[in-house]
Amino acid sequence: MLRRLAILVFTTSLMVIVPQAMAIGLDAARHQGLVGEIPNGYIGAIKAGDAEVDRLVADVNAKRRSRYSQIAKKNRLSVSSVAEIGRATSELQSQNQIS
Repeated sequence: MLRRLAILVFTTSLMVIVPQAMAIGLDAARHQGLVGEIPNGYIGAIKAGDAEVDRLVADVNAKRRSRYSQIAKKNRLSVSSVAEIGRATSELQSQNQIS
C-alpha cells in the first residue's frame, strides 16, 4: 500500500514537471482540441498531419517515457504499469480542477 502511494506521488509530480517544459504549447494544443490523453499514459494527436503537433506529441511522450522508466526501475514495476498510474493521476487531476 505504501509503495503504491509512493508511486502515485511520483507520477503526480511527473504530471506537473513534464508539461512545464512545454506548458504553453501543450496547454494550447489541448485547449484547441489538437491533442488529448490516451489510455496508455501518453498523449496523442487528435488529427494526424500537423508537423508541429506531431513534434509536440513526440517530445512530451519521450519525456514521459523517460520518467516512467525511472519510476518503474526504482519500484521494480513495468513501464506500462507506471504509465497507467500516470494516466489515472492525470484523470483525477482534471476531474478536480475548478474552472
